[in-house]
Amino acid sequence: FKIHPRQRKKVPTVKAHAELIGIRKIKSSTGHITLRPVVTTQLQIGEDIYLIELNLFNRDMMGFRMLLGRQAIRHKYVVHPHHSYLTGNKPVKKS
Repeated sequence: FKIHPRQRKKVPTVKAHAELIGIRKIKSSTGHITLRPVVTTQLQIGEDIYLIELNLFNRDMMGFRMLLGRQAIRHKYVVHPHHSYLTGNKPVKKS
């Protein structure tokens, strides 16, 4: 499959390879069900690296190209909606 790693940009396009672990029914936030391929990949947050399942779906027309689901961070992190970039890259926003 191909990905566009930069948000809201069509270039660069990067070819990615991952073993297909299945095709699953996924329900969108609007209740629409689609069949999507699912792969396993590594997720890195700060220094931590985990294996997660990722379903493949073209999100080019949506606000974000990737959503990180609850299962990927369950029992590992707490989401604080008033802070961003807590592991680096950009300054931490304070509320």
